[in-house]
Amino acid sequence: FDLIHGNIICEIKSHTETVTSLQFHPSNSLLLSADLSGTIKGWNINNWDEHCFIIETDSLEWAQWLDQTTSLIVCGMSNGCLQIWDSDSLQFSQFYAPLPNSEYHIPYVSYGKVGCTRIVYGAADGSIRIGDIKLNKILHT
Repeated sequence: FDLIHGNIICEIKSHTETVTSLQFHPSNSLLLSADLSGTIKGWNINNWDEHCFIIETDSLEWAQWLDQTTSLIVCGMSNGCLQIWDSDSLQFSQFYAPLPNSEYHIPYVSYGKVGCTRIVYGAADGSIRIGDIKLNKILHT
């Protein structure tokens, strides 16, 4: 959307379910979009017709870039786990898995400075957890 002139620049009709996430990559010309069907798409904003990547996963609630220097995407899943996807290799690792039969929704996540592997996330139960994605370990609750 062009804020100066009030015009729509581009309208993308590609997702089949409600779009839950949209985010520009801070350091390059990629747009990340995700929907409730579990589809994550990467768009080159210089050529809207081409996907840079498409990731299919289950129970996706939201997705966002990990930081401004990597191609990593962090995803919050409805079962309470976090998945870290590499948009170049299309491989993922599961960072946190909740206890069986527990409800654990993660509505917010944040990261340390660039290159830092620490991640902090808040949950629907009011708890805050700090973890290290490289060690795949919870450091503090």
